[in-house]
Amino acid sequence: MTRIYKNDGMFEDLLEKLITEQHKPILECFEKYQECIARNNEAGEYSLPIQKTKMYAFVDAIKKTQSEEKAFKNGDWFFENATLWNFSTADLNPLKEFLRKNV
Repeated sequence: MTRIYKNDGMFEDLLEKLITEQHKPILECFEKYQECIARNNEAGEYSLPIQKTKMYAFVDAIKKTQSEEKAFKNGDWFFENATLWNFSTADLNPLKEFLRKNV
């Protein structure tokens, strides 16, 4: 398989890079939550939340109308909302190039 990105990884890693600057502080809150769990896990009774949970928590934290809330619960992550997601970031260039060549 051809590597399309020097940091091959999960879809959620790419999503994190697409979050607009205005909303990046929300991610810091989640990271502090993860650090708190790790600090208080001496007995090993907790699992750290996975990256997918972090991205879900980000979208969940955004204030939504009642209809938007229903759409979110049905899987809408509001990718058309440019205040949440930056699809112009250079982080997408390797994926765009791959798609240009192979689709």
